[in-house]
Amino acid sequence: MSIPIERFSPVSLINHLYSQEEISIEQYNVAINLYKIRNQLVHGFQTLELNQEILSQLIKLVDQLIGGENWSN
Repeated sequence: MSIPIERFSPVSLINHLYSQEEISIEQYNVAINLYKIRNQLVHGFQTLELNQEILSQLIKLVDQLIGGENWSN
């Protein structure tokens, strides 16, 4: 069965992936944190959380989700 992911909000999609055991709890937590930072940025709020570590987490998560090799920190 195919689920039209474009109908999910980003948070709903993250929750769905976790509930279906497609992502780990660590990946879930990183995704939710990144989504919160994304919202702060796009809605014009200042965020001190955007740094090299956060960007590295984003790259690592994307790499894991597309099935590539895990990059070390």
